[in-house]
Amino acid sequence: QEILVKSLDKELKFKLSTDQVLLKEAEVVADRAEAIRRATQALETVGLAERGRDRVRALSGGQARRVEIARSLIHRPALLLADEPTGNLDPRLAAEIMGVFEDINRLGTSVLMALGALGNLVVEKKE
Repeated sequence: QEILVKSLDKELKFKLSTDQVLLKEAEVVADRAEAIRRATQALETVGLAERGRDRVRALSGGQARRVEIARSLIHRPALLLADEPTGNLDPRLAAEIMGVFEDINRLGTSVLMALGALGNLVVEKKE
């Protein structure tokens, strides 16, 4: 399976709205209609469906991290690699991001993370 690595210019990313960032990513792998569908679905998966029109610079640190995760979901990976996805986030936001990864895993994508010190991160296991 092909591995895609793509990065938007940092300055450009902050000028775009969240849905524009995802749409640019999706157009790499699909026609416009499918790109819109994938971008919308990715925002819903990470809990940002209502923030699609907001500029990335207007988002909180945790929300911006979710946009990064959504960008990767557009490619429908079987395996999602995350290098310190909770780095530089406070414990509450880190727990939220871990919850996003749990949701992604429940939807069928395997998630492999490299984590530094877990610090105050507490992830509750639900039975």
